[in-house]
Amino acid sequence: MKCATPRVHCHCPWHFINTALGLPFAQYTGVVTAMQEPNAYLALNQNIAVLKDAKATKEQKVVALKFVVHIVGDVHQPMHVSRAEDKGGNAITVKYQGKDTNLHSLWDSGLLDYEGMTYSELATLLDKPTPTQVQQWQKDGITQWLWESYTISQQLYAETEKSATFDYKYVPAHLPTVEDRLLQAGIRLAGVLNSVLG
Repeated sequence: MKCATPRVHCHCPWHFINTALGLPFAQYTGVVTAMQEPNAYLALNQNIAVLKDAKATKEQKVVALKFVVHIVGDVHQPMHVSRAEDKGGNAITVKYQGKDTNLHSLWDSGLLDYEGMTYSELATLLDKPTPTQVQQWQKDGITQWLWESYTISQQLYAETEKSATFDYKYVPAHLPTVEDRLLQAGIRLAGVLNSVLG
């Protein structure tokens, strides 16, 4: 993934985090928390810290808030938490419903586009978490969010290695996962904002 802006102003690496596949949870979290190069995990923590900082300016907090909202969504999309060699699935061509696309785009919007709902309609459909789900999801740390997406992306890679042609069965097989990740992202974002903004 290349930035269209000069490196000093580039936030492209903030939108994803790449690691080797096949890591167990403990090793994965160790790798993620030790990474020094810009990535979604570091960026999310940095911007949450800005929101908590009483000395940060209003302008700084506005920018940080925008990044937090965006990055929380990104890390719940499995192909944003995957591997570097195929650019998070962007370099993997697949055929979906008879049309060429790539694995990343399919999970960014392709499956939801198939439902044909507006954002408001989708939010209304999904906004039915149980109190237990809300409590657990907001208790989970950021590394847990990443781990969930990481495990899903590994499954998607394995499926694609078997066949890169997806028929109508792909939607009902994967749409529940997409909807779960959207709901989890929203609930967890609400938890973060409640904790830092009151």
